[in-house]
Amino acid sequence: MNNIHSGSKSLKTLAPIAGVAIALIGSTASAAPVCQWQSPIHPMLVAELFTSEGCSSCPPAERWLSTTLKTGTLTDRVLPLAFHVDYWDYIGWKDPYASADYSARQYQWQKAGASQIVYTPEFIVSGREYRGWRNPATLRQMLSENANQKAPVTIQATVLKGQADRLSIQIEQEWQGQAPAGTQTTVFLYEDGLNQQVDSGENRGETLRHDAVVRAMLSAPKKPSGGATAQMNFPLQRDWVRHKLGLGIVVSGNQGQRIFQALNVPGLLAQCTEQPQN
Repeated sequence: MNNIHSGSKSLKTLAPIAGVAIALIGSTASAAPVCQWQSPIHPMLVAELFTSEGCSSCPPAERWLSTTLKTGTLTDRVLPLAFHVDYWDYIGWKDPYASADYSARQYQWQKAGASQIVYTPEFIVSGREYRGWRNPATLRQMLSENANQKAPVTIQATVLKGQADRLSIQIEQEWQGQAPAGTQTTVFLYEDGLNQQVDSGENRGETLRHDAVVRAMLSAPKKPSGGATAQMNFPLQRDWVRHKLGLGIVVSGNQGQRIFQALNVPGLLAQCTEQPQN
């Protein structure tokens, strides 16, 4: 049974995670590029899972994300992101991956009309509540619809050489025409292959495996002009396993409910040998 959270919570604009810096620049950065990726021609789906280690009904949804959305064949079709919320921490287990910012993001989806209630596990796929994740036919249909379309924007991401404790990413966009007003670019760092033994709460005694766990997120300034370049600098925390980090970029509009394009790069530092590993 889904865990529904009905407690009141003020809605707010998400703030960048502490220590994350962003600069908007007009030309290619002087640092030599290490690795570079480009979004596909077709638009990608963005699948956001709101979950918690304190929720006994969440592990099946996380297993579905890992076994279905994280397959290599869907890397350029779907960007899966798992947001661990903190509003279940009080019932006996504090989720080490949870953040109040991720809970606020879920409430913002409710405010935008994507869903009527806030609960876990909840999937929001490309701005809409997705209750049919157990039915493979619904996913196939969405993928088929996107395969026949062309994204209005191309995203290019470059990892730049930098300090051992910092990841610098340069993002460029090329629009087919003028970028719509209010367009938002959001960048996510996520980690795969996490394991956690739960000692209390609803999942007591279980060892939970997580993929696509969002570790950091940052929004670029709105209304980017065609050809503008954004450079984002993420501090690399000591407890992150760097070769398991992935990159997600989403270009959206209408409060995120319209996804223009996305880019998914699992294991980006494992592919960039100049970057430090642990």
